[in-house]
Amino acid sequence: MRMDPLTTCVCMGRFGRSSKLICRGHVECCSVLIDNEAMGNGVRDMDIRSALRKGALKSFIDDPQTRVIEELGIHQGAFRIDIAAVNGALHGYEIKSEIDDLSRLPAQAKAYNTVFSFLTLIVHENHLDAALELSEIARWGVLLVKKESTRRSVRLLTVRESIQNGHVDPTAVSMLLWRDEMLGLLEERGADCGVRSKPRRELARVLSNVLFDCWRVAQSAMY
Repeated sequence: MRMDPLTTCVCMGRFGRSSKLICRGHVECCSVLIDNEAMGNGVRDMDIRSALRKGALKSFIDDPQTRVIEELGIHQGAFRIDIAAVNGALHGYEIKSEIDDLSRLPAQAKAYNTVFSFLTLIVHENHLDAALELSEIARWGVLLVKKESTRRSVRLLTVRESIQNGHVDPTAVSMLLWRDEMLGLLEERGADCGVRSKPRRELARVLSNVLFDCWRVAQSAMY
């Protein structure tokens, strides 16, 4: 499992956490009680988030070196992933509840695949078969949401575990940083000359190239 230098810098700079990488593979199932009225209206997004906090996300939430962010915007706010866990890698969680549909998921998945190292879809059982047919989420983990009406609870079950995403776009990851954060990282590496007036996306491109060049040099020196 590779932790790239760009994601590490974003995690340490933008989100103020260490570069320790914690990957949660297998997710234990979890049941959370919800009220009768909510059950009558179907399993809601908020019910699933509650189950996630007590299950798949608990180890992240309990870790002081990890930050869990809800509604994290990417691609300059064009897309927002439901939950992101940041700890040296970027883990994204997208929820599709009983009352949702999957019409937006292919486009969302293409965007998320450019930023997050690991991704998990939390999907209601009504949408499971259709979701598993989507090529855009082939490397995503999948958690199944089951409504247990006799116990008034939501249950999350692991269908498959996530595989590290090999299609992260360094520029898209850099765009998570503010302009002054990008300039600060470039200045630390003596690469800020001639770029201070450049548009933010150009700064992101330069930063991603500089960081990966530094990483390649460091890797070469090790062998």
